[in-house]
Amino acid sequence: MLHISDLEISFGEQTLLKKGELRLDKAELIVLAGKNGAGKSTLLKMICGLLPLQKGSVKLVGRELHIDSPMHELVSFMPSMPPQQCYLRVDELVKTSHVKGNAIFGKRGVDTDTYLRKVGMISFAQRVFNSLSDGEKQKVMIARALAQETPIILLDEPLAFLDYPSKIELLDVLKQVSANEQKLIVYSSHDLELSMKRSDGMILLDGGVLKMLHSEMLKESNPSNLFQ
Repeated sequence: MLHISDLEISFGEQTLLKKGELRLDKAELIVLAGKNGAGKSTLLKMICGLLPLQKGSVKLVGRELHIDSPMHELVSFMPSMPPQQCYLRVDELVKTSHVKGNAIFGKRGVDTDTYLRKVGMISFAQRVFNSLSDGEKQKVMIARALAQETPIILLDEPLAFLDYPSKIELLDVLKQVSANEQKLIVYSSHDLELSMKRSDGMILLDGGVLKMLHSEMLKESNPSNLFQ
């Protein structure tokens, strides 16, 4: 589903990733971990085409990034910060997951209730997005990413702003969506202990190298010993 080959990420003279290799071939819930400034957000944005590739290649569901890939049909992305000045209703914002420029793609009748219910926000459907708390906004943006109905979902710090019970509930929801709807979900997080218990694997970005830890390896790993 997601293949990365010889990917490089650098800023000036600083190399964040050198010859990155990654192959994820099935529906799983995968956490992306790394220190602050390691390049997690940049990596996610490159995978979904929001930032240009500097070197290397990315394939999404067998399609080469930037060549023949209708990105909106293959991958959805949730940024780390929700929009701060948005006066749409919550249900209207979720519907924008099916808007590209001025064109509507995918299903015209987006079932917003289904996705808001998944994240526990159905009772907020008619509220103005800007009136919500940061944690509530985060849940709505996750619902929006799910509503795009792509085989690959990328979430940048979806656990930020959430209280501990909400983090557990969200990870359980993402695990169910991945398993039941056969989606590859990759999310970045600093909540490593919690993420390691509930994810199928971990992509570790450390020292310019990508490492893949599968579920059995996660069970034997200590979060404090992951980084060099």
